[in-house]
Amino acid sequence: MEVSVRTSTLRKCVKSSDGGLFQGDAMASLTNSRKLPNGNPNPNYYIRIWLPKLRKYKYISTKTKNKREAQYMLNQINKAEWKVRVGFEDDIMTSANSLTGNDKDMTLRTMIQRFLTSRAKDVEETTLNTYDLALRNLVDAFSPTMNVLEFNPESYDLLVSYLKDRKGISDVTVNIRLRGVRTFMNWLVERRILKDLPFTCKQLKLPKRYSKFIPPHEMTAIEAHIEHPAVSSAVCVYVNTGLRKSELAPENHTLEGDGSFLRVVGKGNKERIVPLPSEVLSHYHNFLKSGISVDYVSKAFTSARKKAGINDNAKSLHALRHTTTYRLVKSGMSLSDIRDILGHSTVQMTEHYARVGIEYLNAELKDESAYVWDVRPLAYA
Repeated sequence: MEVSVRTSTLRKCVKSSDGGLFQGDAMASLTNSRKLPNGNPNPNYYIRIWLPKLRKYKYISTKTKNKREAQYMLNQINKAEWKVRVGFEDDIMTSANSLTGNDKDMTLRTMIQRFLTSRAKDVEETTLNTYDLALRNLVDAFSPTMNVLEFNPESYDLLVSYLKDRKGISDVTVNIRLRGVRTFMNWLVERRILKDLPFTCKQLKLPKRYSKFIPPHEMTAIEAHIEHPAVSSAVCVYVNTGLRKSELAPENHTLEGDGSFLRVVGKGNKERIVPLPSEVLSHYHNFLKSGISVDYVSKAFTSARKKAGINDNAKSLHALRHTTTYRLVKSGMSLSDIRDILGHSTVQMTEHYARVGIEYLNAELKDESAYVWDVRPLAYA
């Protein structure tokens, strides 16, 4: 359907400055018959403009599904068209793009660059890399030159279909990618680049699984295969504090309270207090004195796990955090206190661990001594 603005002054064909003729009664008209790349109707209204110099039509998005709002923009553009006809402006496209907001670079590629630059100030490098991977997939599913205003509810289905069709990507990974895209879309709305979220990034339903933890006998086997004393000490700190990998890096925490707790800066630059058991303090100092990185600790832990014959890749360094959580649940600590220690954003995240039966945890985690061992001196200390 198209709606043209008719005025008595524009009913005749008027010669343009280059000798060409304007098409019909007006150069600009309104249409909602545009198609999306998948062939489905585009819900937004477009303004169709005849360009006499190029002798072709140009379509400009009004970025709205509201006919009244689109009609108002059309009226403004046709006023600009009259100025073109009488020589006040050289190019109607300049006015049209300005009135509809299309004079800005709204391409997906540019918006992603702005988003990543903005978020780099607030999140860890690993989180930024996760966003980058998610948005690379978004670009691959659509186009780097696509205008972000073109996203609509059907874009979600196209994105999920693209992600699920990729080899080697599990549903868990698809959900991680969708969370990254959701953060990007929320940023576009916060910056008023979009009026509303074009679609909801619903998570795929996954089979319910309990987070993997490392029972005492496996912990003992892994510790026996750790060669570097400082790695052994770092592992002891991790399993007794529940810190995320990056949080043990010196720049992300400070030791306070005569060594009784750590002031940690975690995800989202949020600060929290984490108790440090007295029997773990010497391990903490042993790790810091060594100068090794947390990435080195993670790789060494994985190597020791494999040497111990434990081939479950889910039992990574991060599984020590889950192990700590289950131990805190077993001890009878309240979920709200556990949430605060771990730095979970909601208690619902912590409740996941509480669904495991206490009898089961008492049986599986009964040998607490397996999680604290003697400090091995550094060779150069």
